[in-house]
Amino acid sequence: MYFTANTPESALYVSYGGNEPIKLFTPDKSDRQYCLSRVVAGPDGTLYYSNDSGTLFAIGDKSDIPGGAPSGTPSVSSGEEPGSTTGSDVTVKKPSKVKYKKSNKKITVSWKQNSSAKTVIYIKQKNKKWKRLVTTSKKKYSFKTKKYAGKTIYLRLRSVLKENGKSTYSAYTKVKKFVLN
Repeated sequence: MYFTANTPESALYVSYGGNEPIKLFTPDKSDRQYCLSRVVAGPDGTLYYSNDSGTLFAIGDKSDIPGGAPSGTPSVSSGEEPGSTTGSDVTVKKPSKVKYKKSNKKITVSWKQNSSAKTVIYIKQKNKKWKRLVTTSKKKYSFKTKKYAGKTIYLRLRSVLKENGKSTYSAYTKVKKFVLN
């Protein structure tokens, strides 16, 4: 079984026969970023996966696998966060041209969506976990900031495409920080 883990190094691991996972591939330092991606095996045995910044990795030399490549068709798995699922071989682009506008009473977020996917906006307060603020098919969203008065909040977006009952997520956009009065 090939899989990735949500670690800063974006490594690819292999586990077979109930043995401990073995690190199969680690990207160069310049390409490392958290990785929460499914692994796809091509018809020639090449393994493909990407990190959260969208860098695509293709690993094709099976001789690098300690103990040799396992026989048979590789099983493909992902290190998805709990509660999320992956779709078919569809890739979803993250929202682009994200703009934030802060006024006295509200924040407006606008973006360009490149597909039929919906956009999910996440919000985080300082020293707290990320929460889903809204899932929308629109290209703009506004919310009142009264609830967060006197606090620092962070916003980020990603796309989700639901197909055949499964969800495929894009990478996150850059985080935007707001200090509210």
